[in-house]
Parts: sequence; structure tokens; C-alpha cells
Amino acid sequence: MRRSMVFLACALLLGAAACSSQATSGSTSNTSTSTGNIGVSNSTPSRAILTFDWLGGNSTIIKVYPGAADTPADRVSNGAFANGQTATIVCKTLGRWVSSVPPEKAKRSNVWYEIQTGGKTYYATAVYGDVSGGPVQWCPGM
Repeated sequence: MRRSMVFLACALLLGAAACSSQATSGSTSNTSTSTGNIGVSNSTPSRAILTFDWLGGNSTIIKVYPGAADTPADRVSNGAFANGQTATIVCKTLGRWVSSVPPEKAKRSNVWYEIQTGGKTYYATAVYGDVSGGPVQWCPGM
């Protein structure tokens, strides 16, 4: 399970081909890539992964945003993820409060996760995601 999460995190950052040997290795591996060496050790926590969760609602698409503040610009979605899709979490921050809506499971939070994929930064509310793979650090300034 841990090796799968390490492979997923690596694949999101570098692409699946650069990470294929890490998915089948033992407790520590070094994979050389054109961007340098990546060391993975079971003694250090893996990067946290956010798995998007639709909470049983009407849509399996979860919107993400350019920021977590309660401003008009940060309330305009700049992307979307499907239920079950994953992303590596960079850090967490506090922002506007979000509540799930019926018929979804009841959840409310002001915690947001910064995620980066495809060269873009997004913020995803903790309401529509489950965290696995290790602790999440606070974003700088928190």
C-alpha cells in the first residue's frame, strides 16, 4: 500500500516512467531522473495524498479554487477533480468556511489543502477530501 502511494506521489511529480522502479523496490530506493535523484525511505513520512470524495451527493465532480480566502476571485473555480481522483498535498491553510449540502454526508470545515498538478496550484476544501500517507504541514505564514 505504501509503495503504491509513493509511486502515485512520484508519478504526479515526475511522470510514471520516471517512477516505475520505486513502485517495486524495498524499503529505500534511489531513482535517477533528468531532474536529479529522489530518495524514498520508509523511516520518513510519505507526502500526504488527498483523495477527492463526493460524499454521496448529486455530482461526482469536486471543484477546486485559486485560493482559500473569502474573496470573489477565490470563489471562482479554476479546476475540478473526479470522485476518487488523488493529488499530492503541498500544505494546508485556513480559509473560508465550506459546508456540504444535502443529500451529501454532513461536513463543515475551514481547512484547505494546497495541491499542485500540471504546473498549476489549486486549493481544495477539506470537506470534499480524505487525507492519507502522512501528516500535512501548515503552509508558510500559518
